[in-house]
Amino acid sequence: MLHEPIPAGDDAVIVLANALNRCRSLSDRESRILEMAICRQMGNPGIRRWSEEDDAKLLKMRKAGFRAEHIADQLDRTDDAVRSRIKLLKKKRMVQ
Repeated sequence: MLHEPIPAGDDAVIVLANALNRCRSLSDRESRILEMAICRQMGNPGIRRWSEEDDAKLLKMRKAGFRAEHIADQLDRTDDAVRSRIKLLKKKRMVQ
């Protein structure tokens, strides 16, 4: 019986992602989390700072009544990133 070597680092994350994806399709959120994990594993934190333009778009969509999930899709951010930014902007009294 031949055993394949156990992958490590980047390869391990990719092997696990492929296995999970064969079992079922990943949700958008799971895909983003996986993408961030791969970026971190490869030495790229995958974290983008919020620009004034990003904040303006977020505030406009929030004021129009869009939910965090929709805003996240439009800004190519995670739902959690959008919720955290909204919370911070509330503290700065920039959003209600």
